[in-house]
Amino acid sequence: MMAVTISQRLREVAAVAGDATFVVDVAGGGAHWSYAAVDSLVDRTAAALAGLGVGSGSAVHVQLANSIEFVACLFAVNRLGGVLVPTSPASTTDDVAYIASHAECAVSIVGDIGVDVVLAAREMAPEIVHVISVGAATAPEGVGRLEDLRDAEPASAPDHDGRDGDLAAVLYTSGTTGWPKGVMLSNRNLLFSGEAVAAHVRLRPDDRWLVSLPLFHLNALGYSLMSAISSQASVALLDRFDPGSWDAAVDATGATLSSLFAVHARSLLSVDPPAHAAPSTLRLFLFAQHLTSVEREQIEARFDAPAVQVYGLTETIAPTIADAPYGPRDADVLGRAALWATVKLVDRAGRDVAPGVDGELVVQGEPGRTLMAGYYRRPEETALVLRDGWLRTGDRMVQEPDGSFRFLGRAVELIKPGVDNVSAPEIERVLYEHVSVLDASVVGAANAAGDEEIVAFVVLQPGDDATPDELLAWAAERLADYKVPKRLVVIDELPRNTLGKVLKRDLQRLLGPDGQN
Repeated sequence: MMAVTISQRLREVAAVAGDATFVVDVAGGGAHWSYAAVDSLVDRTAAALAGLGVGSGSAVHVQLANSIEFVACLFAVNRLGGVLVPTSPASTTDDVAYIASHAECAVSIVGDIGVDVVLAAREMAPEIVHVISVGAATAPEGVGRLEDLRDAEPASAPDHDGRDGDLAAVLYTSGTTGWPKGVMLSNRNLLFSGEAVAAHVRLRPDDRWLVSLPLFHLNALGYSLMSAISSQASVALLDRFDPGSWDAAVDATGATLSSLFAVHARSLLSVDPPAHAAPSTLRLFLFAQHLTSVEREQIEARFDAPAVQVYGLTETIAPTIADAPYGPRDADVLGRAALWATVKLVDRAGRDVAPGVDGELVVQGEPGRTLMAGYYRRPEETALVLRDGWLRTGDRMVQEPDGSFRFLGRAVELIKPGVDNVSAPEIERVLYEHVSVLDASVVGAANAAGDEEIVAFVVLQPGDDATPDELLAWAAERLADYKVPKRLVVIDELPRNTLGKVLKRDLQRLLGPDGQN
């Protein structure tokens, strides 16, 4: 019988390619785990969790760094018919309390450094009954150890008779306001994500992903981990992204593919490559968000591999727009719609717009298969973005005559300093092109008169002494007058979350209530 859940798919692959390496646990000492060994660990983990009452429909909170234990928990929860609810190891007590309560997680599995956070969260979220630590030599009172539960040799947990439409995970993503929204992903969603990416990058059994983005994010979970399973390939798991050791990790693991965000690529370029480094084993360098043409060329020269841009949201499951892996690529556009994606641009009234006219990108698909199943327990918000099989992305673009898409910015990143809207990413792109700029972010801020004005925050290249006036003059030569920032602030580092996303609200707070810093 064909696999319909992700854990059934793992077992299916283990039956035919059992000795092939599936996971290289770099953070865990570099151990190589075969498909058969991972499947066995999943069985033991599932039996341990079944002893805690995890079963069909149970939501299980997991707060672990990239590791073999994260992989084991993902498939073990699925094997029992449960739903994985992962959060960042950097999550705060408030984050964990809200998410665990909202998803009704009775079990929380956490790395040793996060136990105190989860215990504090339990005071606000009594839904958490069991706190299970991973990796700690000892556990505080009232906290179990996953290793002990597995070693107790509990009774075997039978496979849940799952369906492809069953929920497999809920990924909570940051919203523009309020609490995060839980994106519901079915088994079909995750299987589709892996199959789509595998097809796009021509994945082979001898390929290996270097995974340094967190597995609680769909990029690493769907694009990398699930695509590896779809092609009997492997993943090398780093517990975090470190630009100083990333090149060496490629060499040490023999990775052939990677997937990063543009901010990570720029971080790599700010660090000299290792001396006497061997030729890179990478054959593709995937990235999301914008790199300049110069940055792309530098990445491609460094790794002797094409730098391929992909665009997609957690809600769209797989990349919706992407560069062709092999062929011409243009840094000024995102690429064309993926073969499996039906997309168009619409105006505010939902009417189609012609090529060359900016509009919002909407994506057609099947909820629970090629689009998210919805936002968990938020039907009203689901209805706002998902209607009649079309998902509103909130992203403004223009389609070029050749069918490629030019990104203009998120609707929430629009600034209105006067009559016309201004796209923050457009200004950021211009600033990035200055040789002195390492990082940049643009926000709207209220001035003393109550109007919105454009403020740019810039991080300079190490040792550079470019002045704000110099950078503003550069922008003025390349932007319409109304798009030029009124002020430019040089800071040491942009505030970012664990995925590298700039926390623009934190930048706005730096300016104070009157827009002054």
